[in-house]
Amino acid sequence: MFATYWDVVMNAERNPLARLPKIVRFQLMAVLALMWTVIFCASAGMFVWFPHFVFAHVVLLLLGIFGTSFIFRLHSK
Repeated sequence: MFATYWDVVMNAERNPLARLPKIVRFQLMAVLALMWTVIFCASAGMFVWFPHFVFAHVVLLLLGIFGTSFIFRLHSK
């Protein structure tokens, strides 16, 4: 089950971006990787003040999920 979810998101040959040219797939996956890196780094940096920034953690996570979903849906047609 976990391998299926992993392939849907991380495997460029099986995710919704599979029909795009390889260079475009690479660029979009690189943008998504950068976006998630920024989200996790910002979350880790704010962890020191966690009680005060719980809302920010949730917003960053939701923005990442919705951003990834948006890109996948936009290019899966």
